Amino acid sequence: MSHAFCGQEQNVIAAARSGVWSDSLREHANHCMECADIIVVTEFLQGKAELACADVSLPSAASVWWKAQLAARRKALARTTRPLD
Repeated sequence: MSHAFCGQEQNVIAAARSGVWSDSLREHANHCMECADIIVVTEFLQGKAELACADVSLPSAASVWWKAQLAARRKALARTTRPLD
Protein backbone atom coordinates (compact mmCIF):
# COMPACT_ATOMS: atom_id res chain seq x y z
CA MET A 1 0.00 0.00 0.00
CA SER A 2 1.49 3.30 -1.00
CA HIS A 3 0.88 6.51 0.87
CA ALA A 4 0.96 9.83 -0.92
CA PHE A 5 2.45 12.57 1.21
CA CYS A 6 1.22 16.11 1.27
CA GLY A 7 3.32 19.06 2.38
CA GLN A 8 0.37 20.41 4.37
CA GLU A 9 -0.31 17.14 6.21
CA GLN A 10 1.14 18.20 9.58
CA ASN A 11 -0.68 21.54 9.45
CA VAL A 12 -3.96 19.79 8.67
CA ILE A 13 -3.42 17.35 11.56
CA ALA A 14 -2.77 20.23 13.95
CA ALA A 15 -5.81 22.15 12.72
CA ALA A 16 -8.06 19.09 12.89
CA ARG A 17 -6.97 18.42 16.48
CA SER A 18 -7.35 22.00 17.65
CA GLY A 19 -10.32 23.00 15.52
CA VAL A 20 -8.52 26.20 14.45
CA TRP A 21 -8.40 26.48 10.66
CA SER A 22 -7.08 29.17 8.38
CA ASP A 23 -9.12 29.81 5.25
CA SER A 24 -6.30 28.67 2.98
CA LEU A 25 -5.71 25.46 4.92
CA ARG A 26 -9.43 24.65 4.91
CA GLU A 27 -9.52 25.24 1.16
CA HIS A 28 -6.52 22.97 0.69
CA ALA A 29 -8.06 20.21 2.81
CA ASN A 30 -11.26 20.39 0.75
CA HIS A 31 -9.31 19.56 -2.42
CA CYS A 32 -6.56 17.22 -1.18
CA MET A 33 -7.59 13.57 -0.82
CA GLU A 34 -4.85 12.76 1.71
CA CYS A 35 -5.79 15.68 3.93
CA ALA A 36 -9.50 14.92 3.60
CA ASP A 37 -8.78 11.42 4.89
CA ILE A 38 -6.89 12.88 7.84
CA ILE A 39 -9.89 15.02 8.74
CA VAL A 40 -12.30 12.08 8.60
CA VAL A 41 -10.08 9.92 10.80
CA THR A 42 -9.36 12.71 13.27
CA GLU A 43 -13.05 13.57 13.68
CA PHE A 44 -13.91 9.90 14.16
CA LEU A 45 -11.25 9.43 16.82
CA GLN A 46 -12.23 12.64 18.61
CA GLY A 47 -15.83 11.43 18.75
CA LYS A 48 -14.71 8.11 20.23
CA ALA A 49 -12.56 9.94 22.79
CA GLU A 50 -15.51 12.11 23.82
CA LEU A 51 -17.66 9.03 24.35
CA ALA A 52 -14.94 7.35 26.38
CA CYS A 53 -14.59 10.41 28.61
CA ALA A 54 -18.31 10.99 29.05
CA ASP A 55 -19.59 11.08 32.59
CA VAL A 56 -21.08 7.79 33.61
CA SER A 57 -23.57 7.90 36.43
CA LEU A 58 -23.63 4.71 38.44
CA PRO A 59 -26.43 3.84 40.84
CA SER A 60 -25.66 4.02 44.52
CA ALA A 61 -24.57 0.88 46.35
CA ALA A 62 -27.73 1.04 48.47
CA SER A 63 -29.90 1.04 45.35
CA VAL A 64 -28.07 -1.95 43.87
CA TRP A 65 -28.34 -3.84 47.17
CA TRP A 66 -32.06 -3.05 47.50
CA LYS A 67 -32.79 -4.25 43.95
CA ALA A 68 -30.84 -7.47 44.58
CA GLN A 69 -32.81 -8.12 47.75
CA LEU A 70 -36.09 -7.43 45.94
CA ALA A 71 -35.13 -9.85 43.13
CA ALA A 72 -34.21 -12.52 45.69
CA ARG A 73 -37.57 -12.11 47.47
CA ARG A 74 -39.48 -12.35 44.20
CA LYS A 75 -37.57 -15.50 43.27
CA ALA A 76 -38.28 -17.04 46.68
CA LEU A 77 -41.96 -16.12 46.40
CA ALA A 78 -42.20 -17.68 42.92
CA ARG A 79 -40.57 -20.86 44.24
CA THR A 80 -42.94 -21.16 47.21
CA THR A 81 -46.10 -20.50 45.22
CA ARG A 82 -45.48 -22.86 42.33
CA PRO A 83 -47.69 -25.96 42.20
CA LEU A 84 -46.32 -29.30 43.31
CA ASP A 85 -46.14 -31.91 40.56
